[in-house]
Amino acid sequence: MSLGTIILMFLLPILVSVVPLWPQGRPCLYLGKVKRRRTWVMFLVKNRFLTVLICASILLLTSCQQEGAVEKVEKSTGVVQAETELKNLGVNPLYEPELKSNDDFREMIKETLVDLKQGFEKAGAADLFEEFVEQAEQQDIREIEVNPGEKFQWMIVNNGTAVEAIRDVVWTGEESFAAFLVNVEKAGAWYTFVIAAKSGNVFLAPQRLMPVKQLVPNDVPFCEVAISPIFLSIGEDITVDASQSDDPDGTLMSMLIQVEDANNTVISKKVIDKPPFIAKLTMTQSGDYLIRVSVTDDKGKESYSPGCPETKVTVTAPGKKP
Repeated sequence: MSLGTIILMFLLPILVSVVPLWPQGRPCLYLGKVKRRRTWVMFLVKNRFLTVLICASILLLTSCQQEGAVEKVEKSTGVVQAETELKNLGVNPLYEPELKSNDDFREMIKETLVDLKQGFEKAGAADLFEEFVEQAEQQDIREIEVNPGEKFQWMIVNNGTAVEAIRDVVWTGEESFAAFLVNVEKAGAWYTFVIAAKSGNVFLAPQRLMPVKQLVPNDVPFCEVAISPIFLSIGEDITVDASQSDDPDGTLMSMLIQVEDANNTVISKKVIDKPPFIAKLTMTQSGDYLIRVSVTDDKGKESYSPGCPETKVTVTAPGKKP
């Protein structure tokens, strides 16, 4: 019940008690007729304070019943319908302590499976729960910042006694907050979930359709390299040949060659972005080196396997044998 209703409920009896019902000195023929026919009506008229108090009580009971009905609906569904401005995190955390890595995030999912399932059910998204858990385990989760003004379809919280889903949430905090981003695919659509690092609360961002071509999985490219010679003198070239590499469901776009010294320090990197992916390296100092090779396909997936292991080469001074 609103504050204005409460004030009116207590002021109305007082006002009616002190203000005459009919101007003095003027006859009221209607009330005279009522008096002869309905004496109980005149009783209520004369006892105005009691009458208004009864009416106010009825108003109060009706209001309480309505509020109770609303509260009952909210508890039965677990969804709060009003738009919510979220200004602070951690008031109703789903998980503690703070998430700081992908491993922390995956551990949180394992420990809160029951609460997460309840939250998805109360948000009306029970059909997304299994996909969320499965695909979150497979992805390299992105870390993001959620800026003030960002809106979400719903948010899962734990108030200490029950899991709830709050709809139409707007982040209105003064600063952005750290979170993890999980994109879940189902039936041709992306569902973008944001998980607050501080509290583990799960948000669903506005839905967007996923292009059909992205539904086809991307296989890793096949990497195959031959490096020779592995024993050489300063000034001689090393040939790195990855021309036998291939991509089963696309096209190879580049080859990366990385050279490390005996201290595991990268001393050179070279990218070849045109076939046949063959390159030459000239070694200018003696020592032992590791050469690593990888290939990348047209969808951005990189691979070292199965035939691109790190290769050790030994460089000596001219005239010396290794």
